[in-house]
Amino acid sequence: IAKFSHAILKAPALAAAYWTTGADSGDTRKAAGDRGEGEVGGGIRDGEGDGGGGSLEVAATWGMVDAAVGAVAALARTGALSAADEDVLVAAAVSGDPRVLILARHYSVAAPSRFAEHALRAIRSGPLPTLQAGGKF
Repeated sequence: IAKFSHAILKAPALAAAYWTTGADSGDTRKAAGDRGEGEVGGGIRDGEGDGGGGSLEVAATWGMVDAAVGAVAALARTGALSAADEDVLVAAAVSGDPRVLILARHYSVAAPSRFAEHALRAIRSGPLPTLQAGGKF
């Protein structure tokens, strides 16, 4: 069971890779599943929204957004999140807040309630710190 649990955690990354390696024959690549145009995660062009990076990078970002929103939705459905906290977390995820997306990558599947706690604390800590030359805050 441990091997299966570990493997299932790789599913979002594998799905993102699949959708960016030619599953869609046009210029538009699907980032996170078979979604229609106009929906979040619909068609994304190479380099769109990531400062010019490749589509795999964009797909990985949308995969983390999907994980974050999925965890938030699950917690909201069960009443574990207030409507206000749900709104804050969804807004941060879809705007690409890297603090929230990194937490989603590591917590959203195994510990969604911990994801929400950490993400809310990070958001409430203030604006994103600015990275200086040399990778220091």
